[in-house]
Amino acid sequence: MTIFAGGGPTSYNDTWVLTLVAPDAFQTRYFSNLTIADSYVNLTNTGAWATTVLANQNPAQNNIDGSVCVNMYAFAADEQEVACCSCLVTPNGLWFASVKTALLNSTLTPAFPNEVVVKLISTVPNVGTSGMQTCNPATVNQSNLVGTAPGVLAGGLLAWGTSVHGFPAATGPNFSITETPFLVSGISSAELERDVQECQFIQILGSGQFGICKGCSNVGLGAAPQ
Repeated sequence: MTIFAGGGPTSYNDTWVLTLVAPDAFQTRYFSNLTIADSYVNLTNTGAWATTVLANQNPAQNNIDGSVCVNMYAFAADEQEVACCSCLVTPNGLWFASVKTALLNSTLTPAFPNEVVVKLISTVPNVGTSGMQTCNPATVNQSNLVGTAPGVLAGGLLAWGTSVHGFPAATGPNFSITETPFLVSGISSAELERDVQECQFIQILGSGQFGICKGCSNVGLGAAPQ
């Protein structure tokens, strides 16, 4: 999280404006050969968004300060958004989600895509009266990209993708497993609104997971052949 001070004072009565910026809140990666082998999104959280020191963290990991919602949006080669879901990622925890199971188990496309672009948008969780934190990629705040309210961008996300890549070989297909980080990028308000609205459409049709990524688990995994 970076803090910028703007509007330098010209007198002692002027007010400094602080803007909270989460430069790592938007990340992307490309996954291929999904009809041959699964790929995995591995996630962790540096705790950059934590605001309170907690003496005893809840073993259920549902109200730990500094947790973030990692909202995932998957796009097929024709640019159609085919899936969306979220994982609640605690500080210093290691989480994974299968691209085939969590994102593409039920899609709007007539055929299972062989390759997808996955966008990750890290946001502040919504906290209920019981302290339970919840996430939903279809309710990400579309008007305010920074701040501390639920649904706006949060810093601290680190993400890697593990996938299988094919190489030509004289005796037949040859595959290699690679693990590379997601690329940190930027996102405009218009693009964020588009992604969220298409996710809402997916959920209305019942082909999404209605918020939580199926199989989002507290461990890291590598790609495995089918």
